[in-house]
Amino acid sequence: EGELEANLNLGLCHEKLGDIERATEFHEAHLELALSSENQSQAQDAYGNLVRVYQLSAGRLEESKEMQKAVDQHNKCLEAARVQGDQLAEALVHFRIGNCMHKMGEIKNAIEEFETYLNSCIELRDKVGEGKACCALADAYKDLNDIDESVRYLEMFLDLAKSGDPKNHANACANLGFIYYSQGKFDRSVTYFEKFFE
Repeated sequence: EGELEANLNLGLCHEKLGDIERATEFHEAHLELALSSENQSQAQDAYGNLVRVYQLSAGRLEESKEMQKAVDQHNKCLEAARVQGDQLAEALVHFRIGNCMHKMGEIKNAIEEFETYLNSCIELRDKVGEGKACCALADAYKDLNDIDESVRYLEMFLDLAKSGDPKNHANACANLGFIYYSQGKFDRSVTYFEKFFE
């Protein structure tokens, strides 16, 4: 019991100090001890702490443009979130993996992650998350030159954004205006540009 608490507290202290690597080591040791002693309460705490430190580690790797290493950390986070039963954290990890994949040029993999995120957000009734997923999917499909799918997700986003996200609503209108303009659909283009200024 004392060793469990010591690893937990050392992990938390190293987190506060910003030493995520050492914090991770202690949280992983905490989990290992909790599992070997069949202490489910401590194991759940350890998984929660690991979700947090893996997210922090992945974020730092993303900032330093080490996307594959970030994806590896996100996958560790995903596993910890699944075991813990944290559906919201699990959903967000899919979004972040999708962003990494998109930046690495793995657009089809990114789309799979964004679709998983979208479905999770629908299930969790997270309208803001649904909107983020639709925007990410629209960008990904635009990068694949699949303008029809891009438009479909932007229009889905517009429906969601009507309920209180004016900045992103305006951006979606502008993007749709540009897409329709590039396709020579000037009437539709003007309609969306007018909505941009509303």
